[in-house]
Amino acid sequence: MGEVKKNRDTGIELLRIIGALMVIGTHIALDPMAGGAPSRARILVSCLVSDGVAIFFFICGFFLFAGKAGYGARLKKLCTRILVPLLLYSVFSFFFYGIISGEASSLSESFRHTSEDMKNIFISLLKWQNVIPGAGHMWYLYVYSILIFVFPALKGIRDLAASSRNGYKILLVVLFLLLVINDLTFNGLFGFSHHAFNGCMAAAILVFFGDAMGRKREQIRGDRSAFFLGLLMFVGGVVLRSCIQYQCYLLDNPTNEPLFWYTSYSVVTVTGISLMVLAIKFSRPDGLLSRIISHLGKLTFPVYIVHEMCMFFFNHRGIKDIILSHTGDNGIGVFLYEAAYVLLIFVTASLISEVIIFIKNSVIIKTFKSIKKGER
Repeated sequence: MGEVKKNRDTGIELLRIIGALMVIGTHIALDPMAGGAPSRARILVSCLVSDGVAIFFFICGFFLFAGKAGYGARLKKLCTRILVPLLLYSVFSFFFYGIISGEASSLSESFRHTSEDMKNIFISLLKWQNVIPGAGHMWYLYVYSILIFVFPALKGIRDLAASSRNGYKILLVVLFLLLVINDLTFNGLFGFSHHAFNGCMAAAILVFFGDAMGRKREQIRGDRSAFFLGLLMFVGGVVLRSCIQYQCYLLDNPTNEPLFWYTSYSVVTVTGISLMVLAIKFSRPDGLLSRIISHLGKLTFPVYIVHEMCMFFFNHRGIKDIILSHTGDNGIGVFLYEAAYVLLIFVTASLISEVIIFIKNSVIIKTFKSIKKGER
């Protein structure tokens, strides 16, 4: 997700796919607590998949400051490419979530809503957050839209820092240290969240790191040392994070703050993933593998939108339990369950996305032909 260039970079598209898989993995992950005690295997899996959204904000940073589009053009693109899909999915979820998830016994019951429901939606929109069942993951689009709205301020900070020698490096070091302090206080310094400006502030920090990474990506490509450095950062970050998270569950007041996307752990692991992926030099940018990756990367936005509804559908029909009955929910079984269920949801959501894109393109083509015919 984030802004997409016409000439797609295979490495960046692969990052999008990894981000989408991680988001799905986070939403289907088993409870880290098993039998009243923290499970090391489950915590490790949660740490492995916890940074999907952070990857998307990193990718956003690759392009946000690079384009020459004006502020008005950016807001227009935000409305057509982000807010319209957000509205359409929210309406769909409002009426169909009940029957898809099994919380409603009939379609009529799923469609039935009270005046109190409408009031809650109106109030939540004033707060710029979601209360529609089945659309909780849309917080990302709410936060992303604020990020674009405050783009002039972010660009001003970025340009000011970059105007002096080592200014941008100093900015990144300061931001990282502040994230470390925030983690040490379990989010007590910033109070980050998935909501409105508290989420936007965290997203902006990741965008700055993504911008720095994006400007170096051509230098990284094909660099083996960058790949192995990234691998070390990712593996080391995940292991350290899982150990810290395990101890956090043993506290008198347990917290899962280390698992969130707005942490210093995320900056380390996503930087590692980005280094690994961007260091890969695809021998044939127009080859079959690159074309497949680019096509799947193009689907990640609609996949993100529909994947939770796929999850609700499968959970209601017992698919999750069936997978667990074959893999088990402890030890290596946790990893097998995660891989199998993520793959199932990703493939299903991708197929649905193909249909959505086909319908959208057909409507656009038909509309364009009608306009051309009218001009004649």
